[in-house]
Amino acid sequence: MLVRTSPLGIPRDDAAVAVKYLRGAADAVAMRTQHRDDGFTLLEAVISMALVVIIFVGLGITINVALRAVQERRAEQQALGVLTGISERFADIEYDNLALNTTDADHTFIPGSTHDHDGPGPLPAEDVAVHADGDVGHLDVVVSGGITFTARTFVTMVDKDPADTSTDDLRRLTTEVTWEVRGLARERQTQTVIAKQASGDALGYAFNLEDNAELVAVRKGDVIEFNNILHNIGTEDDFYDLVFEQETGWSMTFEQQSGFFLDDWNANAIPDTDTIAAGTDMTFKVTVTVPADANPGDFELIHITFISDGDPTRSSVLEYVLEVDPSAAPVGP
Repeated sequence: MLVRTSPLGIPRDDAAVAVKYLRGAADAVAMRTQHRDDGFTLLEAVISMALVVIIFVGLGITINVALRAVQERRAEQQALGVLTGISERFADIEYDNLALNTTDADHTFIPGSTHDHDGPGPLPAEDVAVHADGDVGHLDVVVSGGITFTARTFVTMVDKDPADTSTDDLRRLTTEVTWEVRGLARERQTQTVIAKQASGDALGYAFNLEDNAELVAVRKGDVIEFNNILHNIGTEDDFYDLVFEQETGWSMTFEQQSGFFLDDWNANAIPDTDTIAAGTDMTFKVTVTVPADANPGDFELIHITFISDGDPTRSSVLEYVLEVDPSAAPVGP
């Protein structure tokens, strides 16, 4: 039998079969490669979409938390501005007229009413100062940035010596401001104690601050100095406990002009000022350093409470709010 062979010595029929097989295998590989190049498999697509969803959900939560924090910070600053504006009005009112007005429809106080500014605290309720010549408004409503701030001011008479017949030695003006952010109620309070300086009566332990609040825009890396004065308007020498509270914790120092370092004279674990003689002043400085890596919108709230050692019921609050100005250029080269 004559058998035809290929040049390689393979029978021609077998060679044809082999070539056909190889061509089929090559076509199959090409088709698989083409399908791979066409895109992901269904499983790969599902996994990819799940990863994308997880990333975007986490990013959305982070952005929402950041926006909520910024909104609450700005609301706090606006509330402080409301309190500061109301407190500044007190400076222009004579002592006898530092009272609520009996004709003011925004309150129901009458002579003989009391108000407990301390709430559930240990201090007793005080008689409300209210009469026909009162110049202190009880209710203020301010709308700012889409938020409604409701402020209520109470004027009470402070009895510095229960043993005498006078119950109107000092006037305490307490302003409470409330508002809502994202459905959550918020509240801040400030107090100012004013002495009856023109009466000639003995004032005992009494003091006030030149300024009670300040709001400033800062740049990162700034060193801000707040100068203030404490007036001992009483008839007794006194020193004062200082209770410091900070929202963020930026670097802060408190310095008296005399160079005196804070001590703990009454051993109550709270730093004290130097002794301030009756009728004299203490000049002091609060220095705040803004972090070099602070971001626009970052802020610091500093809350300092001064408490008389001679009479711990006498106190005054000082607040500073510093916010990094979004439009401010970075400090330094």
